[in-house]
Amino acid sequence: MEMEFIEILGFAAGATTLVSSVPQLIANLRNQELARGQSLSRNCLQSAGNALWFVYGASVGSASMLTFAALGCLMASCLALQAYLVQQKSAGREYGQKLTEIGVAAA
Repeated sequence: MEMEFIEILGFAAGATTLVSSVPQLIANLRNQELARGQSLSRNCLQSAGNALWFVYGASVGSASMLTFAALGCLMASCLALQAYLVQQKSAGREYGQKLTEIGVAAA
C-alpha cells in the first residue's frame, strides 16, 4: 500500500511541475518574441536534468518518474528550441542590418 501511495504522490508532483511550464510554452507560441528573452542554457540544462531523472526513474522502476521525466524533457526541449529559433532569427536580422549599414549587398 505504501508504494502505491508513493507512486500517486509521484504522479501528483510530476503533473504539478509539468503543468507549471505549460503557460510559458503557450505564451511563446502566441508571441515568439517572448522566447527571445528566455535563457537557452537554462532550458537545455532543464532538459538534460529531466533526461537524467528519466534514467534514474528507469533504474528504480518508478512509473511516475519515467512518465514525467520524459514529458518534462520534451517540454524543456520545446522551450529551448523556441528560444534558439527566435534568438537565431533575431541575430540574423541584426547581422543583415549591419551589412546594410556598411553598404554590403545581400547575396
